[in-house]
Amino acid sequence: MPAHRLAIMQPYVFPYLGYFHLIEATDLIVFFDDVAFRKRSWINRNRILLDGREHLFTIPVSGASQNKRIHEVELVADQQWLRKFQLTLRHAYGHAPHFGAVSEMVTSVLSGPHQSIADLAIASIAGVYDFLGLPWQHTRSSVCSPGTRSLTGSARLIRIAQDLGADEYVNAPGGRDLYHAEDFRKGGLELSFVESLNFEYDQLSGEPLVPGLSILDVLMFNDPPSSRRALRQFRLLPGE
Repeated sequence: MPAHRLAIMQPYVFPYLGYFHLIEATDLIVFFDDVAFRKRSWINRNRILLDGREHLFTIPVSGASQNKRIHEVELVADQQWLRKFQLTLRHAYGHAPHFGAVSEMVTSVLSGPHQSIADLAIASIAGVYDFLGLPWQHTRSSVCSPGTRSLTGSARLIRIAQDLGADEYVNAPGGRDLYHAEDFRKGGLELSFVESLNFEYDQLSGEPLVPGLSILDVLMFNDPPSSRRALRQFRLLPGE
């Protein structure tokens, strides 16, 4: 089924709310899993709130290198890391109103039979959608368009979107300096950028909201209906 509105993005593990705004703004999200893995990126890392401060967690991977594609980077089977992360999550959010249900979902995702970091990152996003009971559509660039790997930059994005029957390409706001509407129009596509709107909630810390954390923070402090509303707090702006 052709996707009227499409986005292409590297898979991130339990990404921040703005990533979900990008998904919600589209009919189809294409996970860009056959591009180079980037160390110190959000592919296998994210942040939670621990003792009122940002705390970075990292999913252990084996042989990570920019010479490998994301779907080629394998996970390390480390039960000790999982137990430690579960304890960290409890310390961080044990007081949160939705800790039990969310931590159960997280454990289910992290305990799954994933081979690569791409598998796990995509599963983490799928876990959130299942948890919230929301429909979504996704595919992988390694599956739907491996023949476009010789292309680079916006040329590859445009070709993938064309191949999938899209007529509008949606990008995260960070791409405004990289992508230009005229290039996409030449390929028969409109270019839009998603802009996240403020979503305020109480992190029960007595301090101002620490924004931009993993979606796990949103889920811990908001019930599913409120979290579903959070996913709709965005607007689309035309590209230039």
